[in-house]
Amino acid sequence: MKFTLYFFISTLSSMLGLGYVLTFIPPSKTCGPFPHQDTPLLNYVSECFSDLPFTLQRALSFLVRSDVLSLGIMMLLLINYIFYIKLKSHERMAGNLKSQLVLQGQDKKYLTSRINHLVAKSGRGSKNAKNTKKPKDQHPLE
Repeated sequence: MKFTLYFFISTLSSMLGLGYVLTFIPPSKTCGPFPHQDTPLLNYVSECFSDLPFTLQRALSFLVRSDVLSLGIMMLLLINYIFYIKLKSHERMAGNLKSQLVLQGQDKKYLTSRINHLVAKSGRGSKNAKNTKKPKDQHPLE
């Protein structure tokens, strides 16, 4: 979330700075690719835009309208939010799976120790039964 927020803020600030430079500041007369321009660069971009074919001009002017741009920005924000929710879901699932693996490991340790205990107990029980047999002529209390 932090990266997305920082990315959004940095992109917005760079777009605002670039927009300000293109619309209000005229280019330098002594250096750069536009020494003959006395007006801001946005006017030059508009001139280049007017040289395009009419249908392309109409399509681009439609895409630059404020309602289309705001709809596009809202769609991008919605997609970003969906990816954020998906990321959180995957992180939560990974945490659940990790805890489940820990519990499974503890269950296996417990079951292994119980099996070892039962095997040892049954092994001792048969040994004790063989070793503790008394001869028939001997009294059981001796």
